Amino acid sequence: MAYKTKFLNYATQARFDTDLANGLIDSKSIVFIQDTKRIWTHGNFFDTLWNYIGGKPTTFAPSAHTLDSHSNVTITSNSAGEILKWDGSKWINNTLVEAGIATPSDISTAVNNIQIGGRNLARLTNSKEWVPYSDGTIFGTISFGEYKGLTTVKTTDNGSGYISIQQGSNARKMLLRAGEQYTISLLVRGTVPLAYNYIMNTGVANTSFGSFTYEQPLNEETFVKAYAKITGSANFDLSTGSWFMTRPTVVNAGDWVEITQ
Repeated sequence: MAYKTKFLNYATQARFDTDLANGLIDSKSIVFIQDTKRIWTHGNFFDTLWNYIGGKPTTFAPSAHTLDSHSNVTITSNSAGEILKWDGSKWINNTLVEAGIATPSDISTAVNNIQIGGRNLARLTNSKEWVPYSDGTIFGTISFGEYKGLTTVKTTDNGSGYISIQQGSNARKMLLRAGEQYTISLLVRGTVPLAYNYIMNTGVANTSFGSFTYEQPLNEETFVKAYAKITGSANFDLSTGSWFMTRPTVVNAGDWVEITQ
C-alpha cells in the first residue's frame, strides 16, 4: 500500500529506492531525499530544478563587467600600478603618491640614506672656526649665532658678488681616503641654497661634490637637514689635511644662508 502523504522526506537515496520498488510511494507525492539532494515526483527525479524553469535567459546582464560599474566605485583615468583606496564614501583609484604610500624608489632612497653609527671627521664644526673664502674682496658679511647649543655661521650677501665660507686654519685636519664613501650633512636655513661645495685639500687639487639634498624645503624660519655623498678622490690620500668650503647659488643683496653641524 502506497503512502498517500503529499510530502515525504527520506534521509537516504537507498531507502527511497527500496520503498519505491516495493510500491510504497504514491506517484503524486513530492519526495525530498537528503543525502543526494534530489526531488522526486510523478516518476521523475529533479536533480537541478533550474533545468525545469522555462523562459529564462541564457545570461544575465552584466554577463561581464568592469570594476567601475559598481555603484560605490569611481575610477578616473587609471593607469598601471595604481591601487584602490576607500575615501570614506566610495572606492577610488590612486597612485602610490596620492595614497600616501612610499614608492619602491622612495624606499630605496630612504634605505640608502640611513646612517648607522659613524663619527664626525670634520674638525671644529661647532665653533667660530669659519673664515671667508676669497681672493681679496669679501662680498658681504659673516656672523655667528647659536641654535640649540650649536654655533651657527651666517653669510649675508651685499649684491656685488658671491660670499663663500670655509673652515679656518685650525680645522683643516680631516684625513679622508680615496675610494671611501663619505656623507656630509649639516643643518641649514636661509633664502638661497648652497650650490658651490668643495672638500678643500692641502697641497693638491680640491674636490667638488655638487649639491646638497634637503630633507624638507629650505626656508628662513627652521633649520632643515641637508646631506651629500661623495666618494674619496685620489687627492684625499695625498692631502695632509682637508676641510669644507661652501657658498650659495646666485644671490641678490640681502640673501643669506645660515648653517650649523
